[in-house]
Amino acid sequence: MRNVDTGIDLQTYQDAVEIWREFCDLHFTLFDLTAVEYSCLLSSDIDRLEITTIDKNKIIASIDLADAKRQSLILNLQERYGLKNIATVSDLIVFLERTAPEPFVKHFIGFNSLLKDLIEKIKEQNKRNQIFLNKAIYHLQELRESTTGKKTVHTYNAKGKITGSAGTI
Repeated sequence: MRNVDTGIDLQTYQDAVEIWREFCDLHFTLFDLTAVEYSCLLSSDIDRLEITTIDKNKIIASIDLADAKRQSLILNLQERYGLKNIATVSDLIVFLERTAPEPFVKHFIGFNSLLKDLIEKIKEQNKRNQIFLNKAIYHLQELRESTTGKKTVHTYNAKGKITGSAGTI
């Protein structure tokens, strides 16, 4: 079925919305798993952490599959409508704004906004997890140095990363 007023095939639009809904579902699950991962880190529950890591990898693989669907949709739009300028989500939204009814576009934009918000929350949680791990590694190094009586001095680059070992004291 083709919407005569707008020119977009409604099935194509529904496919786009379904892909973004799937992205949102998968990213919500990934966000939940990053929070579980942090909880495991705090409680030192290594067994559950390993399971959570496996689950996260499965979700990331599913996100990759959904992204392949997104790429296929973009290629389909380019071929079907003779477009070469749809390279980003913003380009897709511009296309939908020109070809789909306004309520449909708002629906799609809502999913896209939710997806962007979830991705930002995942990044923030992953950053907290990484900070926790860095602190744990630092404290383990201090513990090791206090028990062995040797302290290793490191040199750092401008970004605060360890560039080498200056020696042992």
